[in-house]
Amino acid sequence: MTVSQDDLRAAVGAGTITEAQAASILSLSQQRANMRAGRAPQDEPFELFRGFNEIFIVVGLTILFAGYTALGEGFTQYGTGGGVKGLLYSLFGLALALALTGYFTLKRRMVAPSILLSLGIGFFAMRAGLVFDSAFGSEFLIAPATVVWALTLFWFWARIPFTLLLIVMSTLALCYSAASGLSQDRMNLEDLFLLSNGGILPFITLALGLISLSIALRFDLKDRYRVTRNTANAFWLHVAAAPMIMNPIAATLFSQDAVLGNLLLLGFVLVMAVLAIVIDRRSFLLSGIGYLIALIATVLDGGWAVAVLLLGLLLVTLGAQWERIRCAILNALPNFPGKANLPPWSSPDGRFSDG
Repeated sequence: MTVSQDDLRAAVGAGTITEAQAASILSLSQQRANMRAGRAPQDEPFELFRGFNEIFIVVGLTILFAGYTALGEGFTQYGTGGGVKGLLYSLFGLALALALTGYFTLKRRMVAPSILLSLGIGFFAMRAGLVFDSAFGSEFLIAPATVVWALTLFWFWARIPFTLLLIVMSTLALCYSAASGLSQDRMNLEDLFLLSNGGILPFITLALGLISLSIALRFDLKDRYRVTRNTANAFWLHVAAAPMIMNPIAATLFSQDAVLGNLLLLGFVLVMAVLAIVIDRRSFLLSGIGYLIALIATVLDGGWAVAVLLLGLLLVTLGAQWERIRCAILNALPNFPGKANLPPWSSPDGRFSDG
């Protein structure tokens, strides 16, 4: 259902909204229509900065925080009195990052400085948590918990999409630290990756990846034309979700060292590709594939060239024919919940479909 100018005039006449509110609604509608018209159908919105001035400011902020960090090194000795100084150093760093966020993010609406300031919040929150870890001997448990809470509160205040990626990563670090603390045995790399080893960490990784994917899809379904901040929120969650889903499953299938395991891995990659195409998210596929290439090169030693060649061929083909492949898949699929909220795709006659 759409709201026309006549509907807005009727609402003003009935006293439901004011003329100023009607003008704001109309202006927003025209702005979103222009954004949709200016975006090619095959594009996935992605933005790291809006001009060189943002890069200039990022360089300045990097130098500022590097200097502050170097200046505070003497305060971070977690002995008698050093812990208090280290805590004050971290809290002042957080206050500085928050003040700069208020200006560059909330007032100036800059992208690249906001990303850097999110990292700054996470860094100083971790340093504050390390003070308590050192005081209570908790072996890196309070620090990631502090980062999770600080970044979550920061996101609700500043709404910087990149912060969601940091929240997911710090949550994963917290889960790993907690699981390592509960384990009686010394963990190795296989405990982190293989589902078949019976450890809890690969299942934690997979579960967190699926949760991140579900939240990302929720953001995506709110913004099918990819013009609001929901799209950026979903983008960073997709970047986080794909490696966490790919990690335990691909590593486990690789470890089987059998034809069946390789076939299952190929089928899993194809399922991931189809999912990425349906939801129109190259970022989800590229993030997962990038991890898979690194895993192949590590596990297969000298026999990785053919596998990487095939993956490269798959990516090039998808990049060249993404929209055509997506149209064919979505037109072949029956209606399912949420299909009407997916980004538009072409119908067989070449027209765009609204689902």
